[in-house]
Amino acid sequence: MSILRSQYCFLKSDADVILAEPSGARYAWHTLAGHALNLVLGQALNVGGIEAITCDDFSIDVRFSAERTGLENAIHRLTPASARDQFTPSPQLAETLKFSDGLPPETVAAILRARLVNLSRLEETLRRPREFVSQPSA
Repeated sequence: MSILRSQYCFLKSDADVILAEPSGARYAWHTLAGHALNLVLGQALNVGGIEAITCDDFSIDVRFSAERTGLENAIHRLTPASARDQFTPSPQLAETLKFSDGLPPETVAAILRARLVNLSRLEETLRRPREFVSQPSA
């Protein structure tokens, strides 16, 4: 991760960066936490009223038109346990689980939650400092 942070000038070595588009309506939270954790965090933000649009290994893109303090507060309110408990695997993800057809949906969700959600990594990600950076206008 430190190599990635060193290759992208806007990333910080000691904090996550939340890159704001010039319009202020979209943000990219660069966690570098991996796709699974970002998916969990994105769903938790959705439950908290922040629209997570996409996520990948590096970041979570959100649409949020209110002041950035609202986004800061929503992230601050997240806990590893609440993010885990709110995570609902997609049907496509559930289909990747062997024998998923013969299991109740709740069991499939619990198995995937246990496999994908690492509470200590979630805690590490949520405890890291975050800095907002405004993307320059074109």
